[in-house]
Amino acid sequence: MLFAQSGEIGQRKQIGHGPSVEHGLNGGGFRHIPTALLENIGDEKLSTRVRSLLSGERGVMEKKMFGGICFMVHGNMCVGIAGDDLMVRCGPAEYEQALKAKHARPMDFTGRPMKGFVFVSPDGTKTAAQLKKWTALGVAFAKSLPRK
Repeated sequence: MLFAQSGEIGQRKQIGHGPSVEHGLNGGGFRHIPTALLENIGDEKLSTRVRSLLSGERGVMEKKMFGGICFMVHGNMCVGIAGDDLMVRCGPAEYEQALKAKHARPMDFTGRPMKGFVFVSPDGTKTAAQLKKWTALGVAFAKSLPRK
């Protein structure tokens, strides 16, 4: 049985059947993710590490977007996983500085880079400190936006 968060925290509605994993995010979002969704949409080890970092944040939910998994804070994307890359929403003010970091490059799906978003290659998220830095950057920007 698969469940999605609905309305008040703790109120769940049935959304389907099949194998699932519980991810333990706080403050809303999916409580169970179908394992079929986890295949081919992102590095599961990286997803688990990001979930762990975000587990203490309020208002976090997980959503399938950009061909991968995105983590949202109060309805605004902060970070995501596409393949084995980390997507970071750093915002326009931090964009150029983020691109100067080793292992970061413009997030480009359509031939035009998305300003305010960067991809970080696996070498840039190997250590806990590296991943924490990038995740914190994304969370800070998402929190600066109005809640959705």
